[in-house]
Amino acid sequence: MARQSHPPAALLTLLRGFAFPIRCLHPWQRESGDMGLRRHSSPPGLKEAYVLDSIGFPTESTSGIQTRIIASPNETDGIFLLSHTRYATLTSAGVLSEINTYPTAVFIRKGAIKLHNAGSCEIITEGDFIFVPARRRLGYAAEEPGTELLLFSTRREDINSNLIPKEATIQAEDTLAADVVEPYLLNQNVGLCSVFGGFLTRPLLRQPNGLDQISISIMESTTRYPERPFVDRWVCFTNVYHCFYVLEGQFKFKIKGDSEWTYADAGDSFFVPSRTFFIGDVASEIARLILFANGEGVDEMVVKAGYSHEGPLPETIGKWDGWDEARVKSACAQLGAQIE
Repeated sequence: MARQSHPPAALLTLLRGFAFPIRCLHPWQRESGDMGLRRHSSPPGLKEAYVLDSIGFPTESTSGIQTRIIASPNETDGIFLLSHTRYATLTSAGVLSEINTYPTAVFIRKGAIKLHNAGSCEIITEGDFIFVPARRRLGYAAEEPGTELLLFSTRREDINSNLIPKEATIQAEDTLAADVVEPYLLNQNVGLCSVFGGFLTRPLLRQPNGLDQISISIMESTTRYPERPFVDRWVCFTNVYHCFYVLEGQFKFKIKGDSEWTYADAGDSFFVPSRTFFIGDVASEIARLILFANGEGVDEMVVKAGYSHEGPLPETIGKWDGWDEARVKSACAQLGAQIE
């Protein structure tokens, strides 16, 4: 069976070699540093906070696969690559994309893929999540035109890329394991959540023990909640880069020093480098996003300071979810984060 390179793995090597970043800015971008964030149509190539607008995919594609970079090694000190891939047309029969060598996470944004799993095939649909650790090989192909994937890949310097990856056997899980060493699949809305400060967090990948240093979560909230404690508290992470991709509704973000909010709609992305104070909040009645980070970030802060929850977003928030300063300080101490 023919194989083709998994797009992020191939792009990672290319992007790391860029000597001069290319800035592609909208003409309406603000120049004043004390206003809202700069809006871009492609990553700026610099270690700075930015909003990436949802403007579609490049007109050119390879074998019907269109890929758009959301955050590259140029913005993350070579730590990770996040891309948005769309299958405009289906690949030829028997041709698989391949997850290979680097720790890689795949979130099905739209459509479906056929996952080739230890000699059998399984259909993975919108909202499902796959994680493949380093040195594992997993083949997949789009099941329908218009399928879209968010692919998050890290490159660890201690990984010997000359080693031959093993064929992976993926396991469907009902709950998220604390220390993942084998590939796994989480179906949509499966697993326990945490609620704190008006935000619900559903972890897709937690690595509290340091394996691969990846954290991925679905986060959601609503303007129906009267208390918005996170809005008044700046948070900063020393070594963690955050990339928020809006799935539904509208969010607003602000970097410390900005006088105006920057708004992000469905399909937009908000990137925050390490050592940067920021705040965020929902700007529509219901809003959902997926957060990608290279370690324990703001999603883990909600988990550690918050309370376990089963089911969808609560209709109301009770006193049990109120802001508890002691719990917040404890969570920040564990994460090496600052809040003010």
